[in-house]
Amino acid sequence: MQRFLARTEVVTHSEQHRLMKMPSEAPHSGGSPWKGLLITASILSCWIQVTSAQGDPVTVVPSPSYGTVGSSVTLTIQGLSEQALSYSWYRKSLNSSNLIAAYSVSSGVQTPADIREKVFSNGSLLIPDLTLDDNDVYIVEIVDLGGKIAAVAQGQLAVYAETLQQKGKDYLFYRSIITIVSGAISGVILLVALIYFLFFRKNRRFMRR
Repeated sequence: MQRFLARTEVVTHSEQHRLMKMPSEAPHSGGSPWKGLLITASILSCWIQVTSAQGDPVTVVPSPSYGTVGSSVTLTIQGLSEQALSYSWYRKSLNSSNLIAAYSVSSGVQTPADIREKVFSNGSLLIPDLTLDDNDVYIVEIVDLGGKIAAVAQGQLAVYAETLQQKGKDYLFYRSIITIVSGAISGVILLVALIYFLFFRKNRRFMRR
């Protein structure tokens, strides 16, 4: 028991000696935990300021709400309150290989220009002559006047072979055709039955004579 206590006193003395040195060494230490906490707090503060300055979230909304093969759809940007320097539209992801077009607001130039899609001055993307392959996620990256990314928004474009209204019209059309054909067939059957009945009745009278 006495040996254990003596060992404890030695360890305690060593720890006190080490702790006495820490205040003088801490300011020169590059791995201080306080320095890391200050950096983290600074990053979080900047992030909160940027997020709160944007206000409403920026979204991409198709107009009309869905497309059909052969028609056109405009992907509009909603919720953007800042003036933009440029708009860059992507498909599926923000990879450079998926870039559709970039538009400079100051020059009014779209790059590339000789494509089907067109970017307007307000950042909206027009997609004419839709096909089923255009059914995808579209992403816009907006750069503000300071050259920083102001917002990144995305939206889903749904493209159908035909509209629901057209399907309803086609259903009514085919149903009308079937009704007309069925009525014609029924009329022919009645006419044949009537002719047969009259012919059979006439033959019976002739045979009785």
